[in-house]
Amino acid sequence: MDTSARYPCTDLFRTFNCEYLMKTSLFVSAAFLLLLPCQADEETATGNDDLAKEAGLILRRNCARCHKGKGSESGYAFNVMDIESLTEEGMVVAEDHENSSVWEAMYSGRMPPRNRPQLPKPSPEDVDKIKEWIQAGAPPIPPAVRRPRATLKDQLLAMRSHLQSLRREDRRNIRYFTMSHLHNDLTIDDEQLKTTRLALSKAVNSLSWEALLVKPKAVDEKQVVYAVDIDKLGWGREHWLTLTQAYPYALSYGAVDDDELDEIDEDIQDLRGSDRTPVAVRADWLVAVATKPPLYYSLLYDLKLPDLVARRADNRDPANPKRMTDLDLEIYLGVDAAANIRLGKVVRCGFTESGVSGQNRLIERHNMKSGGFYWKSYDFLSANRRAILSEFPLGPETPNNEFNDLAFEHDGGEIIFNLPNGMQGYLLIDGKGNRIDAGPIEVVADSLRTSGNEQIFAGVSCIACHRNGMIEAPNDEVRKFSGAVADARDQVRRLYPEDDEFREWVSRDTQLFQRALVEATSPFVGEDDITDLPEPVGEVARRYHLESMTLETVAAELFVAPKRLRAAIDTDPRLKSMGLRILLRDGGGIKRGAWESGATSMFQLVARQFGFDPK
Repeated sequence: MDTSARYPCTDLFRTFNCEYLMKTSLFVSAAFLLLLPCQADEETATGNDDLAKEAGLILRRNCARCHKGKGSESGYAFNVMDIESLTEEGMVVAEDHENSSVWEAMYSGRMPPRNRPQLPKPSPEDVDKIKEWIQAGAPPIPPAVRRPRATLKDQLLAMRSHLQSLRREDRRNIRYFTMSHLHNDLTIDDEQLKTTRLALSKAVNSLSWEALLVKPKAVDEKQVVYAVDIDKLGWGREHWLTLTQAYPYALSYGAVDDDELDEIDEDIQDLRGSDRTPVAVRADWLVAVATKPPLYYSLLYDLKLPDLVARRADNRDPANPKRMTDLDLEIYLGVDAAANIRLGKVVRCGFTESGVSGQNRLIERHNMKSGGFYWKSYDFLSANRRAILSEFPLGPETPNNEFNDLAFEHDGGEIIFNLPNGMQGYLLIDGKGNRIDAGPIEVVADSLRTSGNEQIFAGVSCIACHRNGMIEAPNDEVRKFSGAVADARDQVRRLYPEDDEFREWVSRDTQLFQRALVEATSPFVGEDDITDLPEPVGEVARRYHLESMTLETVAAELFVAPKRLRAAIDTDPRLKSMGLRILLRDGGGIKRGAWESGATSMFQLVARQFGFDPK
């Protein structure tokens, strides 16, 4: 349609408009081009921050436990979370991944060390991400974002509100596990909080004989207060009393300036009825301490197995007051170990090199009547003449063992079995089957010091080592190299199957455990695969036992600001006399063991100076 006749100005307008648009476009384009570098810089900076954050997460998960700077157990001086430290020590060469030792160690599989199967290994995608980060110039890992503070009042209000929401008959079994002090500690990042949540769920379910898994439930917005119905764990009042009698962090609030704290606490006690034991314990304390003897054994065995419950405690043996042996557990689980060995109803694997033991080791698997598994290891001292499994393959010596002349003599062992909920239970024994807290250091050792030192303790050390269930064993050396002949040779072949058959049993039992582990941790794992993550119980335990408490950590545990704690230490003679002045020095810290020591713990004595009373 021709509009020029009706609108004579159209052509003029069109010409003017085009010229104007051309000039304007040129101006706008020029301005746009001037803006492009700025926008590109912003996008690059944002991308580098995201890349550095991903790289930092990978390095923390896979490397940070051993490479934290000077004094690290690795012996190296670099801090894997500090790019300046990495470059100064030659571990990272910006834009040159092939000459960056961090990438090379991960790419080659040299790190984590192959003799530490309990450590997670970076995935190929993780290795590629570290390469991408280095090639981008290894931008600094951004610091953690400050979280909104979780106050003590918030914690108490959350517990009261949750109890009020329940029926009266349901309240008496509810207990809480708290993480407010970790949330408020600036030295703890979000990844470590996530790890603590995973560890809490794994720990409580590893202390339960019930068939169903129990998932702690957050009862506050910040997700730092978790409720558990202990009846669903199979715990009675005696279990909780055993825990709280050992708990060094219980406080009351009657002397605190804020009267409301005491009122809320009284409401909580009233809602629970006649039970006046503490209603909450710290999640990291439970994970690090209750999974280690004596609490681990008390909660899992002494208060559960009928024979042990009825047995009078022998106070002369504090490590084993119920005089428990492997036979007590086997009777309860329906395992006749001696008969199974005699009839060839076990599968075995014997070898000379182990990631845990420095000596020969033999592991064997039994079926439980419930359909589950019962694994037992036999460990040996180096000076033991009858520890050579190729010469003595048919132990242990028992009255009905027709091959006692070929029986080995072991010096201790570890028992692993699956609990009714699919998680695993553990027991350490000496050569006679008596329960022991820790394996002899000359037989087995933990270079990661999960328990606080290199001793392997029942519970926590085993949980950390068997992060994803049973660990694949080396090739068996007994079936092929045994010198047994005639009937003894036939028995060796019955007990020691081919490697492929043995590994099938290991794989099946591992999958059984992993199904339970995935379900137990599902509320907290997010998009990650729990089997690819660092083992959470061990991570929390090592941080708890090994890392010194800084001014920030102590302040968070006392629910005070670091500035207030610093001022109090400067002016309060009582706090000075307790040795807290060390916290004012750069890098100064105190040990967790000292913080918890005493009938009234050092923590409670310090808290008294801020108005709290020990409980």
